[in-house]
Amino acid sequence: MKISELSAVDSRRQVWLMVTLVGWLALSGWELSSWYSRGSIVGLAYIPFFLGLIIWRCAFQYEVSVEDGKVSVVMAGFSYRGVWESPVEETCMLLPIRKRMLLRELGVSRFSHQYSSLDANPLRVLLIQRKGKKHPHALLFKASDEFYEKMAQELKRQNRDIIIRTKQNTI
Repeated sequence: MKISELSAVDSRRQVWLMVTLVGWLALSGWELSSWYSRGSIVGLAYIPFFLGLIIWRCAFQYEVSVEDGKVSVVMAGFSYRGVWESPVEETCMLLPIRKRMLLRELGVSRFSHQYSSLDANPLRVLLIQRKGKKHPHALLFKASDEFYEKMAQELKRQNRDIIIRTKQNTI
């Protein structure tokens, strides 16, 4: 059985994207005028860096799915399609919210940010213990409450050892 959810775009967050783009244009204009007057090339590096950051955080759509013994996240945008996958057997915990201190206590050393900043859904965390690795890997994604519940049921059905957390039992 396949369950999946595509990232949603919130109109209020689109307004913040427009404000961010106006700020980026102002920064770019200021850096270009600085370069013309003083010849400082270091500031010019910020222009493509911040534009790339805005594109990465806002222009891609993500689809989180669980099917046939694997968890996958597909990132798509600008003719690019990236896939992140992990076997269900390697999943060890599903958390409804990101608690940085809790993740540090669990020994998480690596994070995969697989969500759009324009998505208003709450942040979720899936911990994955890769074979041969000492510390778990955290997959950060955004999903609705309905999808979170369906995902929890499907992961529990496929992997009985997984720990499912709710807001009530997460410190």
